[in-house]
Amino acid sequence: MGTRIMLSCNQCEYSTKINSGIGMRHSTFENCLESCAPSTRKRINQLVKFQVHDYDFENRIYACEACDEIMNKPYMFIRYDDDQTYETSFRCSKCRSRRLVPVEEDALLDCPCPNCKEKTLVETGLLMWD
Repeated sequence: MGTRIMLSCNQCEYSTKINSGIGMRHSTFENCLESCAPSTRKRINQLVKFQVHDYDFENRIYACEACDEIMNKPYMFIRYDDDQTYETSFRCSKCRSRRLVPVEEDALLDCPCPNCKEKTLVETGLLMWD
């Protein structure tokens, strides 16, 4: 099951919606692949020429250590062919840094606001999706 969390800052105008988890749509490898960026799909299709043995997929929450932006990204770990592996890597949506760290849902309110840099984020809504 997936979660959508709405966050806003008590000090400034910042607000965002963050998705995490997986839903029924992600029950097949092909559907998971569709959730990835086109460049990621292309890279995976080039790598996985023969057989996918196992994979994990979920929408994960990340915070950028460079600019404090909070975002969700479609994470995939694939074991394919002769026990080779592939794991998605990301850049920040805002500053393009590679310094992204995973954030658990229950730690989101401890993150600084990406806009004003104060630790004043509050949850303004929660939605469960499947």
